[in-house]
Amino acid sequence: MRPSAFLSFPFADNPEWNKEEVKRYANVLWNNGLNPIVPHLNFCFLNEESDRMEILESCLDLINLTEEFWVCGTNISTGMQYEIDHVLKTKRHLNQLVFYNDIPVLFSKLEAPITAEKHNENIDLD
Repeated sequence: MRPSAFLSFPFADNPEWNKEEVKRYANVLWNNGLNPIVPHLNFCFLNEESDRMEILESCLDLINLTEEFWVCGTNISTGMQYEIDHVLKTKRHLNQLVFYNDIPVLFSKLEAPITAEKHNENIDLD
């Protein structure tokens, strides 16, 4: 059985684009033997503005049920930070998936997510 993995990715700033982009990240996790839990797709029937706190609380419930937590990308939204804070508070492992020139790179057991600034300064794959 595949371990379940909660996928944390921005949503509110561009919902339609983010719903499509998150599928690319989910596909990488699937191809790496994980069962991605994608709130963008799970809660698409709800209204982001009026149901936001209920959605975020449901995300925390899902995080508690999954074996792994994955931050996807390097732009951390306020909703993602809410999820990350919960993960760090519950002493769970933080993992991250980032695309470098369309090549997926997976990082495991981080103490904090790699932000866009850290990514540009500290990551060199050559």
